[in-house]
Amino acid sequence: YGDHRDLHRLIRRQRQMCIRDSIYIIEGTIGISNAILTIQPGTIIKFKEGASIVVETGGGIMAQGTVDNPIVFTATQPQTGWWDYIWFSSDALFSQCVLNHCTIEYGGGYGTEYGMIYCDDASPTITNCLIKHSQSYGVCLAGNSKPVFKNNLLSNNNIPLQVNFANAYVIDSCDFQNNTQQYIEVNQATLTSNATWQKQAIPYLVKGGAIQNAVLTLLPGITLWLESGAELTVNSGGGLIAEGTPTELITITGRNKQSGYWDYIWFTDNAIDAQCRFKYCTIEYGGGYSSDYGMIQCESASPTIINCTLRYSEAYGVCFTENSQPIFRDNIVTNNNIPIQVNFANAGFIKEGNYTGNTHDYIEVNSATLSQNTTWVKQDIPYLIEDGTIQNATLTIMAGATIWLATDAELVIDAGGALIADGTNEQITFTAQFKQKGAWDYIWFSSNCQANECKLINCLIEYGGGYSSDYAMIYCEDVAPLINNCYIQNSATWGIYYPLNPQLVENNNNFSNNTSGDIQPQD
Repeated sequence: YGDHRDLHRLIRRQRQMCIRDSIYIIEGTIGISNAILTIQPGTIIKFKEGASIVVETGGGIMAQGTVDNPIVFTATQPQTGWWDYIWFSSDALFSQCVLNHCTIEYGGGYGTEYGMIYCDDASPTITNCLIKHSQSYGVCLAGNSKPVFKNNLLSNNNIPLQVNFANAYVIDSCDFQNNTQQYIEVNQATLTSNATWQKQAIPYLVKGGAIQNAVLTLLPGITLWLESGAELTVNSGGGLIAEGTPTELITITGRNKQSGYWDYIWFTDNAIDAQCRFKYCTIEYGGGYSSDYGMIQCESASPTIINCTLRYSEAYGVCFTENSQPIFRDNIVTNNNIPIQVNFANAGFIKEGNYTGNTHDYIEVNSATLSQNTTWVKQDIPYLIEDGTIQNATLTIMAGATIWLATDAELVIDAGGALIADGTNEQITFTAQFKQKGAWDYIWFSSNCQANECKLINCLIEYGGGYSSDYAMIYCEDVAPLINNCYIQNSATWGIYYPLNPQLVENNNNFSNNTSGDIQPQD
């Protein structure tokens, strides 16, 4: 057996020291500073209770075993937490800090926030190692630690690995077996350089994170568990690319499977839209921040979201505010409170998908002014409009679409605007969210709209007319849009005000149960 007192004295005195194939017992704390300790293959180092190694200023430890002759760091008694740690400090000589083909076991006894291997803003090389039976973390990569960390097996620890959000990309090709908590713990931090997270056999448990002036790429098959209240924010100059495949989905879920467990993935208005992409992802159990936000929140941001499943949000599955212009198609949005929130100006970016099975099955469309041509496609649920104005643009509503108008809602086709709702092939419906006369106000064609471009063909229009007894559910202000083969019914006032050609209206449309009458007389 080696003498720990001699070892301690020699490491302090010599610039370099080599210990060879033998058994050494360490008692207390061995510090290595301004010196390099080299350990030969086959050497066994046993720690007494509470013992540790600290690699300090200018220090290094070169422990390079082989497949046939690993170096073993173990305990004098095979008990988890028996010894404390191998500590790499921030001012160690990282190029001379190597653990390769080593077995490190039965440590981690110092505290639950430390690891059996503890890197304190340190970046050693840890490769081909077996790290097992730690009472705390097998390895803790604290602060700005960026080690070479690959081809390691972490087994039978409490938690195998802790890292922060900025540095989780360093984990490469590792295996994790039989740990008490089978996840990689990822603490909150800000990522500021491009990084890729590898697929692992266990999830990353993410407590929060921000991406700024960098792009984070998640590889196919990866699983993220988000902790309670966790938020992922893509900030200025940031991007998040999560592109799975049909056979290797990316999963972003809650550590606990309950709606609202985590908060949101937030794309801010100055994120890089082209670098924000979700494909073949399952995103679930978020939306816990507020009923006004989505599990995916886009603040004037335009990510690509294709072939994804968004489910179990306590609020919205996805929320597009203000000037968001996403690519959003072929998604399944189900089992949320409300599947999608968007505004009147950008609802046309929501393309076909499966949006049923939510507590409230509609696309919530908030008040805004549409100023560029757009088309609303037929969906399997209605659009619920709060209010909407069309100016210097044309809104085309495809055949078969259903529009619900909220209480007191108004749809105004204003200066230079046009509305085309041609239900020739399949009826288009404009109705109330709650089926009672006067629930919404009117569809108003203003005197300066593009009347010759405005069409209501084979539409069902009902339960409006709530603004005033002097108005109608469809109000044409000195203009004559084409209104043909429509069913106009259950208005709280007049069905239609159409002074320029009432005969055309009478001949081609069907009226019923309008309180003030079918056609308001010309003034």
